[in-house]
Amino acid sequence: RHGGSAHLYIHSSPTRRASDLGMSASEVDQVGDQFAQLGQIVGKSTATMVSDFNRMSGSLAQFGSGALDVFQDVQEAAARTGISADTMMGVFEKTTTFSGAADMAGKLNGVLGTTVDAMELINSENPAETMDILRNSLLDAGKSFEEMTMQERRFLAETSGINM
Repeated sequence: RHGGSAHLYIHSSPTRRASDLGMSASEVDQVGDQFAQLGQIVGKSTATMVSDFNRMSGSLAQFGSGALDVFQDVQEAAARTGISADTMMGVFEKTTTFSGAADMAGKLNGVLGTTVDAMELINSENPAETMDILRNSLLDAGKSFEEMTMQERRFLAETSGINM
């Protein structure tokens, strides 16, 4: 049973015990099973999924009871896009304030010709949605990563925090 091994990892983590997560032992087992299934989907071991969750738990806490759903969305988006889950969380964090979202949108719009809406970034529900907004804006502007110049790629990396 995959969940059992995750159960041990969650309980053995010095920073995240079941009680810290507000979960009963059976709920931790269920989460372990979810991590095992998610790991199979994204090509990671259960232990790696638990490690990723523990590492990201501080950022995920802002989503309250939806943290596990956000974690799953971010992991699936990371597997799909090749952008790390940690990077997605960092981009999302940059866009949770008006000044951060406006700064990023203004720079991308001015240099890359995108039409990123700062309010759309601020209202984004999770990191995966934020990345979709940015990606779609680039595609709408006729920009693909493969066709960008080296300078455009560097600018995108610097502005968004996405490692290229």
